[in-house]
Amino acid sequence: MIARWTLDETSGIVAKDSVGTEPTAYFGSPTPVPGLVAEALKFNGSTDFLSAPQNSEWDFGSGDFTIELWANFSATPGRSVGEPAAIFIRR
Repeated sequence: MIARWTLDETSGIVAKDSVGTEPTAYFGSPTPVPGLVAEALKFNGSTDFLSAPQNSEWDFGSGDFTIELWANFSATPGRSVGEPAAIFIRR
């Protein structure tokens, strides 16, 4: 595991990385809400997001990799399960 952000901070604009050294910053105004295990963040779907610094460990290349997340959508994103709307955006 390279990074793990639990998103259970109740104040501030930084999510701590509980397994590494890559904190991520909140943009917009995600709201702290009760989560499945501890706290969580609620994103508005347009201007709220997280941004992690560039790290060469995340240059996956053509090798296999896994990204895991828990999400609870208040509405089903557009398109289909096979082609979800924007979940991950790489700039």
